[in-house]
Amino acid sequence: MTEHYRRHPDAAPDLEAARQRISELESEKAQRQRAERVLRKNAEFLRGILDTTALASVFVATRDGTIVFANPRTEEVTGLPLDRFIGRSCLADDWRVCDASGQRLRPEEDPFVCARDTGQRVNNQVAILVRADGSLRHLIVNAAPMRDPAGRITHVVVAANDITDLKHTEEAYRVLVEDSAQGFSLFQDNRVVYANPALVEMAGCRVDDLVGLAADECAERFIHPDDRQATVASFQAVARGASPPQPATYRLMRPDGGVRHLQS
Repeated sequence: MTEHYRRHPDAAPDLEAARQRISELESEKAQRQRAERVLRKNAEFLRGILDTTALASVFVATRDGTIVFANPRTEEVTGLPLDRFIGRSCLADDWRVCDASGQRLRPEEDPFVCARDTGQRVNNQVAILVRADGSLRHLIVNAAPMRDPAGRITHVVVAANDITDLKHTEEAYRVLVEDSAQGFSLFQDNRVVYANPALVEMAGCRVDDLVGLAADECAERFIHPDDRQATVASFQAVARGASPPQPATYRLMRPDGGVRHLQS
């Protein structure tokens, strides 16, 4: 004990308290430094995953929309180099995002804004990005808020899967079916949800006369009574995932009294 504290013994507790506080501060500093090292390591690990994934475009933006991180896939989707993409605002007027019908999203419909303002995840929102060169990218977008330890939203992470190639394939298939001379119909939950023009012409009716009908109603209205049982059995087999044993031939009865001989 120093000469000062020999002369003033009442000050000894203050010295001990100061030493205890210094020890606590040093311990807190060490813990914080360890936590920061872990966070940096985790951030580097996550960045490595996002940088190497080719499945989705991923970017992170602050509350005001400033983009602070984007993975390389984002460059392919947006058509912008990363050095021009990072640092810009995802809320900028030239950032044109539309809904599935091609209408520009209102601010409150933007996935980033929805996640930021509601604090909820946005799941599988269909969107169309109009790039600077005028080309379109069809996207499935997910967004989620990021919070600090106090629970405040500080950032939003946005992930977009580019389904443009799939949309083009679907469109090509649709055109093929629409222009085909063969009749096509699509059933969902045992009801007609689509009939192509060729089938409508064969049936001699309007498309609205077919869409919405249950399978047994189609058979009752359009299939010759002598062919009805076999045709329904063939349909039910296909609906169960089986293939009919042989092509089914049946007679289609038109509202005008005409009969078409068909094979399915």
